[in-house]
Amino acid sequence: MSNSILKYYYFDTSIFIRIHRFYPIQKLWDELELLVDSGSLLSHIFVYNELKPNTTNPDDLIKWAKRHKSIFKNITRRQTEIVEEIVKKFPSLIDYNKEIDDADPWIIALAKEESEKPRLFSEQYIVVSTEKSAGTRIPNACNYLKVPHMDFFEFIDERGYELELKDI
Repeated sequence: MSNSILKYYYFDTSIFIRIHRFYPIQKLWDELELLVDSGSLLSHIFVYNELKPNTTNPDDLIKWAKRHKSIFKNITRRQTEIVEEIVKKFPSLIDYNKEIDDADPWIIALAKEESEKPRLFSEQYIVVSTEKSAGTRIPNACNYLKVPHMDFFEFIDERGYELELKDI
């Protein structure tokens, strides 16, 4: 039996938007499709809602999210407990004036909840956001809860993806 660790990536809204806006590389989207198909790319319903899926003129990202709605997991009681803990410790993770809930604490809670479940195999649940690991909101909350975090470029490096720059 292999000692490899199964890894699950929990994407924050910012990652989907960054890839869509700045890296519309078909090969990268194909790689994400493989992660979706293997069950290794997940997110939260609050991330889905932040992408504004009910817009009258959906872009390619929204169309992609709608086709893959099953990766956007629903809220659970345990997540609510974890979010309460996160918000007490890191109140800046949410904006109380927004019309919809901020996804940041929920994506962290989802990864934490999954990491608490008993498993037969070694698994790692990683929150992926655009925030750098030092001194920012999502990484700090992840660190506090002992949930691994990586930024976009760490994710790209770990997966061995190559981003091609093209002349415009």
